[in-house]
Amino acid sequence: RYSKNIIHLLDTNGLIINAPIFETLGCNVEPCYTRCEISFPILTIDIHVGSRQFCYADCNVKMLLFKNWYNNNRVLDWINDLPDCPCNLIKIGADWFTPNSDPDSRWDKPHSPQCGYHEGTTYCIRSSPKTTLLGLGVLDITKSANQCCYFNDGKLITEGSGMGSADYWRCPTTSFPGHLWSDMIPANRAFDLDGNVCGTCSEAYLKVRPQKGSEKCNKNPTPIP
Repeated sequence: RYSKNIIHLLDTNGLIINAPIFETLGCNVEPCYTRCEISFPILTIDIHVGSRQFCYADCNVKMLLFKNWYNNNRVLDWINDLPDCPCNLIKIGADWFTPNSDPDSRWDKPHSPQCGYHEGTTYCIRSSPKTTLLGLGVLDITKSANQCCYFNDGKLITEGSGMGSADYWRCPTTSFPGHLWSDMIPANRAFDLDGNVCGTCSEAYLKVRPQKGSEKCNKNPTPIP
C-alpha cells in the first residue's frame, strides 16, 4: 500500500523527474462509495436507492477525470523554475515575514489559508511571478507559483493535509480560470474520492503539484486528526 509519506520528486542531480505511475499510488474510489452509503442509507422502503446509485456514478466519473488529469500532468519540469519554500518564517513584533531566501523571486505576505484548503496550517505564502526581459522589450511572466504552508510557530509543513502545493497557474496574477481547472478542481476531486479527508488520492495530487523545497527542511508533518 502507498506510504503516507510524500516521496521526494528530485533525482540525484536535482532535476525534477516524472511523477510515479498512477496505478502505484493506491488512489481508489472505495472511500467515495462509502461516503455515498453513509449519505444515502438504504431504508425499508428504499427511498435512497436512486440517490445512492447516482452518487456511485458521480464517484466513477470523478475517478476517471482525476486519473486522466494525473496522467497528463506527470512531467514536472515546469517546477524547476519555482523558488524553494523557506524552511521558516520570521516573526517581527506581531507579524510574520518571509526571509529573502531567493533574490530573484518575491513572496506574498503570509496569510491564512483560503477556502478550506491546507487543513491544519496557520499561514501560507505564494511566490510572485518572475519577469524576464526578452527581445523588443517583451516581458515573459512566469505563469506558475510555489505555495508553502506553515504552522503557527513559522515552521514549514512538509507532509500531510496542511502542506502547500505548486500551482501550474498562479492565482490571481496570471489566470484564475487556469488555476481553477488545472489546480483547484483536481484537488477537490481527489478530496471527494478520499471520502472528504486527506488520503491516498490527495497524496497522488501532491505528486504532480508538490510543495517545492520541502526535502531541504526538517520534517514537520501535519498531525493526523
